Amino acid sequence: MTRKLCLFIFFAFSSFLALSCEEDFNPQGEITDKYILNCIIRGDTTVQTAFLSKNYAVDGYDPLSYKTDPSVRNAVIKVWEGDSVYIFKEGTFIRSDSSRYGSTGYCYNAKYSPNVNKSIEIEAVLPNGKKLKGSSKVPSKIYIDYSLTDTLCPPAGKNNVFTAWISDETSVMFLPLFKIIYFKNVNGTDVRYEKPIPIGYKNKDGKNVAIYPKGIFNLSYAYDMEAINRAMREISEGDPNKDRYKILSLMVEITVLDRNLSAFYSAGHLQSDGYSITVDQADFTNITGGLGIFGSYIKRVTSIRINRDYIMSFGYKSGLEP
Repeated sequence: MTRKLCLFIFFAFSSFLALSCEEDFNPQGEITDKYILNCIIRGDTTVQTAFLSKNYAVDGYDPLSYKTDPSVRNAVIKVWEGDSVYIFKEGTFIRSDSSRYGSTGYCYNAKYSPNVNKSIEIEAVLPNGKKLKGSSKVPSKIYIDYSLTDTLCPPAGKNNVFTAWISDETSVMFLPLFKIIYFKNVNGTDVRYEKPIPIGYKNKDGKNVAIYPKGIFNLSYAYDMEAINRAMREISEGDPNKDRYKILSLMVEITVLDRNLSAFYSAGHLQSDGYSITVDQADFTNITGGLGIFGSYIKRVTSIRINRDYIMSFGYKSGLEP
C-alpha cells in the first residue's frame, strides 16, 4: 500500500480514535478495555486500510498527556465478500504530527477492490482472542443521467450547472462535488491539479474554511456559477502569470455512501474536505464486540466541457486546444 493512501485514511479516522479514547477516559472509575476497529471500504481503490486501537487511562485529567501509541498490533483482520476472503497485513505510515505518538503509525492493509451491490463482513481477532465484527453492503452502481446533466459550463441562460444521476439505492446519501481539472506550468512542465469547488466559506478561528455540498437523498444537484467563478479565480490567486494555467474540464464526482455511512452522515458525524471523507465524532458504532465504524462507498465520475471564452476571461488557456 502506498504511504499516501495510508495517510489518507488515517486522517479520516484520527479524530474518531482520539475522541473515542477521550470519551472512554474516566479517572475516577475503573477502566475496562475497549477496542476500536475502523475500516471504510473504498470503491475507487484496489487497496483497503483498517485501523485497530484501544482506550487508555492517564494520570490526571488530560488525555493528551498519554504518549503511548494506542494502536493494537499483531491482530488478524479479514474481510469476506461472498466466498472470497481478503487478509489484512500489518503496515506502517509516517505521521505528519509526531509530537505525541512518534513519527511511525500502524495500520492494516489488504489488496481488495469491492464489487458493487455485494454484502461484505469484517472480523478482527485480537492477540488476546477477542473478536470485533461488522458488516456492510457495497452500494449499487450509479449512472449519470446525460439527458438532464448540462454539457457545457457556463450553461446558456442559467446561473447554475445541473447534474443528475440514476441509482437503484434507497435511503442512502449521495455526496456531489465539482472539481476544476487544470494544468499549471511549473519549471517548463505542465503539472496536473484538481481544484475542489466550495459552495461557500465560514470563519473558524479567524480563518476562512471551505464548505462543500452536503450529503443529499436526491438524484440531482445544481452548482451555482458564482461558486465556480470564485474557484476559477482562486486557482491562480496571487500569481500574476495567468497564462501558465490551462483549464481542462469540470469534473463531476458523485459519491454514494452505504447505509452505515449514510446513518453516520445524517447524524452529523461525517464531513468532506473536498478530497476525502472524514469522521469528526465518535458516538456511533456498528462494530460488535467493540467500537468503530465499518462502511463502504463508491464513486461515479464524469466531466463537463468548459467554454473556451469563459476560460480566457480569467486570463487562462484552454487545455483542450490543439
